[in-house]
Amino acid sequence: MLSMVLALVLCADARVQTDTNHLLQVDASLLQEGDLIFRRGQGVTSRAVLIYDRGAGFSHVGMVVHVDDNPKIIHITPGESLGGNDVVRRETLSEFLTVASPTAVTVRRASDNAIGREAARFATRYYEEAVPFDAGFSLSDSTRMYCTELVWRAYLAAGADLIDGHFNQVRFLHLQGKTILPSTLLQSKHLREVFTISH
Repeated sequence: MLSMVLALVLCADARVQTDTNHLLQVDASLLQEGDLIFRRGQGVTSRAVLIYDRGAGFSHVGMVVHVDDNPKIIHITPGESLGGNDVVRRETLSEFLTVASPTAVTVRRASDNAIGREAARFATRYYEEAVPFDAGFSLSDSTRMYCTELVWRAYLAAGADLIDGHFNQVRFLHLQGKTILPSTLLQSKHLREVFTISH
């Protein structure tokens, strides 16, 4: 139970009723491999993230990869898998935006495009290995991941520490330890804003 509560805070966007007439429209041609795409969902879990991580404004993150010249989003979050198997997923931009029916999206890009492309290769590897969701939010175990950890580890493997070793200390109920909040990634000096849209 505690793990799921923490999931609400760190990596959340539970399914909400989607009104496809009001979905944000993102121009896929603007996306490059390695871009980080953050969304602010409307569900209860998204609101919990926004309350806990006041500096973020966004509740979930994924990474852009290209498959046959089409952008896909690699990410992991509990509760979005139709089969109940919470592992790293790769889905279309439309799927990524439809599930959470976000009210805002921002895209951040690495200063070094080559490192971004390399990070996308590592994220693809996590997808191919079906790395499971880390309900314990432990950074000491790289065999399981949560959303911010996934993108941080992919970039770290590519040679860039997006957070420069500045982890967040979480003291939430009985769980304590180092983690990575969305706001920490958003403030990374290694990333620049490409665009932000909202309604």
